[in-house]
Amino acid sequence: MRRNHWSRFFTLAGGLALVAGLQPFAAAAQQPQGDLVKTYIESQGQGRPDWVAVALEQSKSYLRSHGQAQGISNVDAELTLRNAIQDDLKQTHLRLDQTHNGVPVFGGQLVTQLVEGDVVSVGGRIYESARIDTTPRLSSKLATRAAIDALGYRGEFARTPEAKLVVLPNRDGTEGATLTYKVELAVEDGTDKTGR
Repeated sequence: MRRNHWSRFFTLAGGLALVAGLQPFAAAAQQPQGDLVKTYIESQGQGRPDWVAVALEQSKSYLRSHGQAQGISNVDAELTLRNAIQDDLKQTHLRLDQTHNGVPVFGGQLVTQLVEGDVVSVGGRIYESARIDTTPRLSSKLATRAAIDALGYRGEFARTPEAKLVVLPNRDGTEGATLTYKVELAVEDGTDKTGR
């Protein structure tokens, strides 16, 4: 079965414009990694284990002191935990997503690496220019309809289409960002339209 991947973003400022692409993100400094021992994914809602809570507080404490160099002005308001891993070398890696007014910033993410409770590296990218007005001028329902119309598919979707508000930094690296909706349309009908 052939799979195509579709990613659509709809611009809210001054009307809808189709934008595609990913922003680069610099990885944390490469340290020797052992075998994976523990993993935690925040979105699974399992309740945060102690080893994650401790590592998160240590990371936030470090970033409160040193985060301005990374472009962070308010650690607690601008960063949310995505996941954590720990290896048999006692290294813990936290992936923290950038948000602005509770809206995810596309491509904004930091990875902190801790060894025995000390932050030894921080990598990633924070978009200072993403601090924009997060009041949408278009409803999520209209953004979803526009994405469906742009795709031109009239069959059933594998999942109900949903629009999620996202701050999209300028693709060319210039200052600025746009409030957008990210709409994922999943087609799984066995034809050449199958994809996401």
